[in-house]
Amino acid sequence: MKLFRTFFIAIACLVLQVSAQSQNSIVSAITEVDVYASSARVTREAEVKLAAGENVLRFSNLPSGLHVNQIQVALLEGSKVRLDNLKYHIITEREDTAEETKLQAAIKTISEQIEVLKSDKKDQASRIHFAQHLSKSFTKAFGEHATEAGALERASEVLEFQQQTLSDAQMMIRGIEDQLIVLEKKFEELSQNLTTATTQANRLQGEVTLRLFAAAAGNAKLSLNYLIPKAKWFPSYAVRVYSSTHSMEIVYQANISQDSGENWDGVVVNISTSQPDRSGNVPTVQPLFLQANPSYKLGRNQEFDSFVNNRNGQLAAARKAPLDLEESTVQVGMASFSATLPSKIDLASGSEPLRFPILSHDFEAKFWSEIVPARQEKGYLKTETTNAFDLPLMPGQAQVFIDGALTSRVSVPYAIPGDNIELSLGVDDFIIVKRKETVRETEYDGLIDKTTVLKRAYIIEVTNFHPLKHEVKIFERFPISRNEKIMVRSQLPSESAIEIDKDTGVFFWKEILGAQELKEYKLEFEVVHPREWDLDGQI
Repeated sequence: MKLFRTFFIAIACLVLQVSAQSQNSIVSAITEVDVYASSARVTREAEVKLAAGENVLRFSNLPSGLHVNQIQVALLEGSKVRLDNLKYHIITEREDTAEETKLQAAIKTISEQIEVLKSDKKDQASRIHFAQHLSKSFTKAFGEHATEAGALERASEVLEFQQQTLSDAQMMIRGIEDQLIVLEKKFEELSQNLTTATTQANRLQGEVTLRLFAAAAGNAKLSLNYLIPKAKWFPSYAVRVYSSTHSMEIVYQANISQDSGENWDGVVVNISTSQPDRSGNVPTVQPLFLQANPSYKLGRNQEFDSFVNNRNGQLAAARKAPLDLEESTVQVGMASFSATLPSKIDLASGSEPLRFPILSHDFEAKFWSEIVPARQEKGYLKTETTNAFDLPLMPGQAQVFIDGALTSRVSVPYAIPGDNIELSLGVDDFIIVKRKETVRETEYDGLIDKTTVLKRAYIIEVTNFHPLKHEVKIFERFPISRNEKIMVRSQLPSESAIEIDKDTGVFFWKEILGAQELKEYKLEFEVVHPREWDLDGQI
């Protein structure tokens, strides 16, 4: 029996030893991050020492709230392994972090200093009470011994002592109160920092436990990657125009932020137009069954399963047809675009978005100015070019610099590589515009069919102060009748001299003006309508 117990203990010790050797808490570091429009995939790497056979590895201090289906582990270097049984869970009880411990110690020290000062303040308050009581007692006793020899000298000494005690105690209290203000402020700051550190630590209570089987003992390098929701990037641009060469440079910038609880220190960052949170399944066209039922009205976007199922079994049969579609495998260059930042970056969790220039390119561009004088007597510089980047231009804001001066902020539209794009570059101060109303008259025609004729005429003056010839487009419009009793007679300009949209009445003149050239453009039309109507305010 004794021999059996000895054998059992030995076996148990051996099992514990093997178990201890095969379970490792892994130290990993973030090396690369793929940032998407509303999430990011974080990649960690770790070097581990594996035992032959079963190994259990633990990756700790990961973000809380990860989804186990979005966690992946891969072998980068080392002997062949078989991955098995990956689990993700939240550590409900944890030890204080080094930062929390440091802050707690500092708070304790300041609390002790505050208590000491409060005790000192209490002592000084007792001195003030003693001095005040001494003054009252001495005054009462002095009246009984005022005629004795040396009474005045003793009274003077007591008074001086009492006043000095009061003065010293009051000065000490003022000094203590000043120290208390400083310490209490520091205490509040440290308490807030501790709350922040605790909140931060609580956000990193995720742990991945991985079981793998190694063919042989040895060193290996593993990667762990997972998707985090609180990260994003958005584009912005710097557009630099050089008027002397009629050229333009666009700087493509990535603005990146993250609030995952983890700090990204010296990591490679890839920005991507992929949207991993978006469904990749092709939508299915559902059958539309019609039958007589006048009393039942169906909304355009309303579900009608129960209605049809109650009338016939056709829809139920259709729903039994296989609807599963294989999801597409997203690859860079096939379904999305990506770019790697030229250098590693540091980005703390919760910090303001950081802007990184990723690409720049010189563009051949065509420039002109557009004018809408009925709205604003200004010219707006525009350009047309081709997206020469290998990335699409994503919708975003651009700062425009013309000859080095910041002139405006404009919007950039979406454009894939090779697409033609038009960009507004802000107000063109070298184009001077004046719009004058020269005719505003009302006439009355007809004896039987009484009508009103509204006459309007305008002159638009455009001056090009560019040092070179410059193309301009001036946009105006004729009124459009929406009633057969309203007739519009367009007089100037003639339709042969303009490009007009018949549906809206909007047209434009297109001219190339020489340097310092001024040109006038005339707009004239009449509107005829029944006399009992009032359209004067509309035009």
